[in-house]
Amino acid sequence: MKTQSRSLTSCVSLFSLLFAPQALSAETKEPQFEFHAYGRLGISTNEKIADAGQDQGDGSFGLPTSRHVRDLNYLRIQLVGTAAAQSKFNLEAQFNKLAHQTNSWDGAGINLRNAYFEMPVDAESSAWVGARRLEFEDIRLFDKFPLSDTTFYGVGATTPIAGAKTTIALGFKNLENDPVLVAKDTANAAAGNTSVASQRRDNSLFIRHDLSLGENLAIRPTLILTRSGKYFREGKPFETFETSVPDATNNSTKIVKNETQKAIVTGKVGAVLSHWGDAGWGNHFVWLEQRPAAGQLTGSDKDTQFGVATSGDYEGFSSSDVGIMYSALLQQTQFKNAQPKYKIENDAFVPKSGATSKSGTLVALAVQPVYYVSDKFHVALDLSHTLTNKVGAELAKPSMTFITPIARYAANKTALATPQLFTSVTYGIYESKARLNASG
Repeated sequence: MKTQSRSLTSCVSLFSLLFAPQALSAETKEPQFEFHAYGRLGISTNEKIADAGQDQGDGSFGLPTSRHVRDLNYLRIQLVGTAAAQSKFNLEAQFNKLAHQTNSWDGAGINLRNAYFEMPVDAESSAWVGARRLEFEDIRLFDKFPLSDTTFYGVGATTPIAGAKTTIALGFKNLENDPVLVAKDTANAAAGNTSVASQRRDNSLFIRHDLSLGENLAIRPTLILTRSGKYFREGKPFETFETSVPDATNNSTKIVKNETQKAIVTGKVGAVLSHWGDAGWGNHFVWLEQRPAAGQLTGSDKDTQFGVATSGDYEGFSSSDVGIMYSALLQQTQFKNAQPKYKIENDAFVPKSGATSKSGTLVALAVQPVYYVSDKFHVALDLSHTLTNKVGAELAKPSMTFITPIARYAANKTALATPQLFTSVTYGIYESKARLNASG
């Protein structure tokens, strides 16, 4: 293994900081307005540790990595207001580029996570309209979320079905796709191709059943169906495009007409089992999904992916001065079309000659023991390791280990301990320097 980089980070963590509700009218006794904030603000030096990609919240693939080497500066603000007849509006924005560490300013990078209006239908049911992100608990020590693609514009309702709260939502979302190579000049094949950005509007159906299994135990089975929509380029839909390709017959190039991907229905079914109590908490995921195939040949080609993940915190040691958090993730992908196997050669990833496989594996493990020096001052050690079998371009990344000692001043004596002020040093060890190459 070769040492790749290290990072020093000092941060203020404002996790789930809840400000006192403020009444809109001094005469109203019940609160009508709430403000919530959640985020990280910090300063880092030698910030070269690569996270090898992360989950973007729309189901796009990313390797899970230590949370201490990502999301350095961001702030989420949430406004929740109560109107007539207990109807509510929810507005939540995330500032990804808050508190720049340079003198350059290129915008705040604002993303609107939630903007919807909700109204009760009866004493047990409600309906909403707008933009919404239906989130789950995460797996804490990683930035990978197994059931994450739950953001869309649309309508939804929450109502009791079979004795448990059920959420049903229907909507659409716009996705940025990889650039499309198109011929610069269809009348001149030798002119070659240029990259053109494309978008796609997908439709989604989301169903989640929140079932209580006891006082401190719940399970949430979930179904997500997605139908891919039309492709757009510069705001205009397109179904065909032309590219320039080599022509071996006369040692030149020629123009070839291509079709965009046909509509395809993909889905994900999963569940999270959650438990909590004085000894700690745990979230345990299992999921199965079908997605458009890598290197897709026809509109119906699909890869199949399944996995399990677990995360939790244990406070039940005989000594009250020790706590521990853990996370683990196993993900298996069965490719429809055989993918190349990769190897590391001269600090670069290159396909193995003639070697392919239809199976890709991802494993990630992390543990964070915590020692409570006092109720407020804690020291912790975050250890995480991620590895893949390097089949297919999305898994052609190095195995990596992050070692992060942490010192923090926290509001409470638990492994999560939020809110908190902390400082940490992350040391990253990669199996090669290949991640530093521009081509990855």
